[in-house]
Amino acid sequence: MNKFLLAAAISPHPPILLPEIGRGEEYRAASTIAGLNTIAERIAELTPETIVLISPHAPLAADEIRLINQSRLRGSMAQFGQPQVRLSFANDNELLQQVVSAAEKARVPARSYPPVADSRREIDLDHGAFVPLYFINRKYSNFRLLEIAFGFLPPTLLFEFGQILADAIEALGRRTVIIASGDLSHRLSVDSNYGFVPEGPRFDTEIKRIVKSGHLEQFLTVDPRISEPAGECGLRSFQILAGALTNCDYDTELLSYQSPWGIGYLTAWVGIGTAEKQLGTNILALARQTVENYVRNGKPPRKRDLSLPPELLERRAACFVTLHIGERLRGCIGTLAPYQKSLAQEIINNAVSACSRDPRFTPVRVEELPFLSYSVDVLSPSEPAASIADLDPQVYGVIVNCGLRRGVLLPALEGVDTAEEQVDIALQKAGIRPDEPYSLERFEVTRYE
Repeated sequence: MNKFLLAAAISPHPPILLPEIGRGEEYRAASTIAGLNTIAERIAELTPETIVLISPHAPLAADEIRLINQSRLRGSMAQFGQPQVRLSFANDNELLQQVVSAAEKARVPARSYPPVADSRREIDLDHGAFVPLYFINRKYSNFRLLEIAFGFLPPTLLFEFGQILADAIEALGRRTVIIASGDLSHRLSVDSNYGFVPEGPRFDTEIKRIVKSGHLEQFLTVDPRISEPAGECGLRSFQILAGALTNCDYDTELLSYQSPWGIGYLTAWVGIGTAEKQLGTNILALARQTVENYVRNGKPPRKRDLSLPPELLERRAACFVTLHIGERLRGCIGTLAPYQKSLAQEIINNAVSACSRDPRFTPVRVEELPFLSYSVDVLSPSEPAASIADLDPQVYGVIVNCGLRRGVLLPALEGVDTAEEQVDIALQKAGIRPDEPYSLERFEVTRYE
């Protein structure tokens, strides 16, 4: 999972939402403004280094995606009668170059625009970027900006570009939020300057459905016989965003939808890693509840007294439960293959063993409970390792086998920096001499702590 793509959002961009322009009329879109403020507040909490903003009103080309190339990105609302309303951000030129280089290698048409930054030929921030940035800037401004103008390319190519963008973010280790700017149908009612077509409401209904479903890849299959007559300007932004989220565990939240002037405005938040974080919270809570109940009452909690999510009840997996007091190990017991009917029961059994049956320690006492910290490692199935060269102590745990003797060491342990050290410790734990014949296995873990 991409550790540096922090979150994403979908934002509309009508300038009338700015109080300097709306002059009271903006309150007809109060829910939309509330959604934009929520996006801004959540971004402020994440403190990203860079915001990538995909705009339908930046300089577009039919046959390429453009990344705006200048040292600073500036703009104002002069076009809408308010030149004093201005924004200015440093461009993330390093990320720009990383994306362009990767796109060139993948033969995806994405270019710097202009090809060489020229202070005499500055490109003003368009309103597709300005409006969402106006709300963000009021809450948080310590970020660099990369603005992208989508091209009129096939959805699959826009999606692939999104994947390239996410890979570049990860390669640079740049803590980033992506904003996909776009209004929905401009033809929702006779009140709109663009008139009404029946495809308008159908398009907006479909976009809302996709956002609520949490399957943003479905943006690629929106029927052009609906989207084109609907007169939208956001779908291509959304398709790039969907590509960027390919390798992310994410949840979507539709914050608002309104059409006060016959144009659809949708705000949405994409929380990345939120489902995994919640799973980790549930796993650690189960381990803690089990240990505390067992130490106090001599038995684990009853399942009917626990509120467990389906993933813990329906999934089977091996796991280790580890207890610490400060930096000191207080117990660690686990399984290398699932023995119970569910991961929940596997955690319960190993938590009981870690607090009461680890032969290296006396059982945990009641007075120690407030000081315990917990970690749970959920294991993938192990696989043979031909040699030490197949090991990486930061990525893989190791199993050494010699007859009936077996030693195990989890990955990413402090003080274990090389595969040789990892194997030596596992051999010592199993009582296997280094000159005895032994086999190696490796496994990956997901660690919750």
